[in-house]
Amino acid sequence: MAVPASLKIAAMGELRRLNLQRITHNGELVAVVIAGQAIIDDTIPAAEQPLVQAKCLYALEIQAGDLPGPYTDQKADLYARAAARLRR
Repeated sequence: MAVPASLKIAAMGELRRLNLQRITHNGELVAVVIAGQAIIDDTIPAAEQPLVQAKCLYALEIQAGDLPGPYTDQKADLYARAAARLRR
């Protein structure tokens, strides 16, 4: 059974209201940040997890109003790499 276009549009509006942010790494969707929570793919290699977590934190801080938006992959990469340098 096909989903009516009006339902699809309503669902997209709800996602925008909830502030869904897709998080990508190496061109792949690896997490989503929504409603103050990050949902991260559990198959990400351990070495890449800190970068993905930092990208999620960046998105969460934008959603909370602690950092100016909008979220961009380029800004998220810079944020994550700066966080990695601070951890060393």
